[in-house]
Order: sequence, then C-alpha cells, then structure tokens
Amino acid sequence: MIHTTVVGETHDLRALRLSRAVDDLLAAGKSRVAIVHSVFRRVTNLRLDSGYLLSLSAPEVALAPNGVAIEMPADSTMTSVGLRPGQAATLSVLGLQILEACLHVTFAGAAHWEPRPRARGADRSDLCSAALAARAMLIAEGGPDSLLPLLWIRDGPDMAEPTDFVARAAGPATLLCAAAARHDPWGVRAASRRLAGLGPGLTPSGDDLLAGFLASWVLTCEAMGVQVGPRDRVASAILQGAAPRASELGGVWLAHAVRGEVAEPMGRFFTALFAGDPGNLPSAVRSVLALGATSGTDWLVGAVLGTEAALRAAARPLGVT
Repeated sequence: MIHTTVVGETHDLRALRLSRAVDDLLAAGKSRVAIVHSVFRRVTNLRLDSGYLLSLSAPEVALAPNGVAIEMPADSTMTSVGLRPGQAATLSVLGLQILEACLHVTFAGAAHWEPRPRARGADRSDLCSAALAARAMLIAEGGPDSLLPLLWIRDGPDMAEPTDFVARAAGPATLLCAAAARHDPWGVRAASRRLAGLGPGLTPSGDDLLAGFLASWVLTCEAMGVQVGPRDRVASAILQGAAPRASELGGVWLAHAVRGEVAEPMGRFFTALFAGDPGNLPSAVRSVLALGATSGTDWLVGAVLGTEAALRAAARPLGVT
C-alpha cells in the first residue's frame, strides 16, 4: 500500500523489480548500513557501508544492474516521499528502512531481473555486420559534446580539429583498443588510467566509455570463444587502471561491467547485437542514446570500440602482436 504524501507520514512502499546482482549482494542475510547519497526526482542512490551505490528508481526508469524499482505514484518524487541526502538507512534481503524519512520498502514478491545479457552462440560474420551497423547508427545519431568523434579520429590528423576534451581522450582510447586486442594488460591499464574521470558529470564521459568498453569486451570475448585467461587479464587491467580516478558511480558501473552486467537499455543493445538482429538494433541503439546528456553516446562509443577490439583479439592467435 502507498500512502498519500504528507510530511511526517509513514510511506510503506513495495519493490516491483530487483536486479539479480542486488539480490546476490544482500543474500548473505545480515543487515547492511547505508546512507542516502543523492536524491533526484525519480531516482535515489544509497551508499552502503562497503562503498557500493544502490539505486532506487521509479517503475518507469530503466533498471540498472545496481537497481531496485519501487512502486511510486506518477505524481510523486523521491523528495516528496521524504528522502534527503545524508539520511541513515538499513538494508537486508527483506527490504529497506529509512527512519528519518518514515519510509519502508519491502522486497517480498519483487520480480528478479537478470542484468547479464546472453552472449553465447553469436555468429562471427553476423556480429561483425551488426557492429558495423551499430557504429554507423551511432555516428549518425550520437549526441554532441560527447566522445563520439573518437569513432573517426585517432591519435593523428583529422579533417576537423577535435575539441580539447576529445583530443585528450584520443590517445588513450587508441591505446586501449590496440592493447586489448593484443592481450596487453600493461597498455590497457595505462590507457584506462588516462580515460577514467575524464569529463564532467555524475559519471564522466571517460567512465561511461570505459564501462561500455569493458562490458562489450567481456561479453564479445565470451561470444567469440576468447580464452578466459587473456580475456580476464584485460578486464582486470581496465578496473585497476580506472580505480584511482573513476567517479563513485562510474566505479560501480565498472564493477558490474567486468561481470558483463549492464542496465536494461544496454542489455537490449547486446541482445540485438549478438543475435545479429537488424530489426531490433536501431531501437536498441536509440534507447541507449536517450540516456543522459552524453552518457548514452559515450557508453556506446566504448561498447562499439570494445566489440571491435574483442573481434580482433578473437582473430589473433595468442602470442602474436
């Protein structure tokens, strides 16, 4: 039951959907202490005692791999149900309680959502064609003020002078792609360190690009049968390089991406990509592009580059540089 929003009133809310990754996090059974980290109109982030950020969102918001969708009236906001940054919270497998907000969310009966798209059984030829189609759509429809120019410039001359922001990313992005394709964790680590934290926002553009690259690398390598050892060494190197500079939320996306876990729009993108499904790919790409001012575009730039690097890695025998 959801009570009408009145200051000081108790709000008993119900979780509608729960990411499997969040359920795994809480499955140990003990209560976890958290604080309200940030409050937006229809999304609230909680910081657990471990530093992990958990996202509470309204039903219409795409579910994140660290997310719980809760029942909320359409005309309500996270603020109107009493949430403020800094409030103490208690989490368990049963639900969430924030005493200062008079808020209780029960997880009983919530549907579980799998944040890791299926990556096995992709046809190489179909995947190459789908990756080229995704690249073309991204170039045609990607947002401005993003890292989109990285798809046509590298560390060299270009028809148009890149902005300082893009120019700073070009070198490390080139290194990241080349080093990952040749299974070079040292080069990957150095490139990731230079990209992490690059740009403004709650999740800087460099963090979004790395999250897209990492998820795509892990899933495409799995789809193409790249050996687990080389695949995981590259993935771990991205995390290690990014860790000192990535934003708080960017670090969470990366921690999920290394396991192939992504938000719902990104999951639909990978599903269409690996299925070689030209009919669903355009809508999947556009659903990612709609995220944030530049986050969707920057993430897709990374995903396209990660897929291309993984395809090159799959075609190169180990030990060949």
